[in-house]
Amino acid sequence: MDKNKIKKFAINARQHLRDTVEVKLAGLGITADKINNELPISTTDKKYYVDDNENNALTGAQIG
Repeated sequence: MDKNKIKKFAINARQHLRDTVEVKLAGLGITADKINNELPISTTDKKYYVDDNENNALTGAQIG
């Protein structure tokens, strides 16, 4: 078993996971610098933190 290949895979997988989560959070208005407030266009059914035409609206159980 080549431990170096396993180690390299683990490092790359971890970085990929971090990048993916960072992009998802940015779409929800959360960055390393700040957390956006809820936008005034929000309703009780949909919460918006980034104005991007409903692509990242929180709905249902996500709001809780």
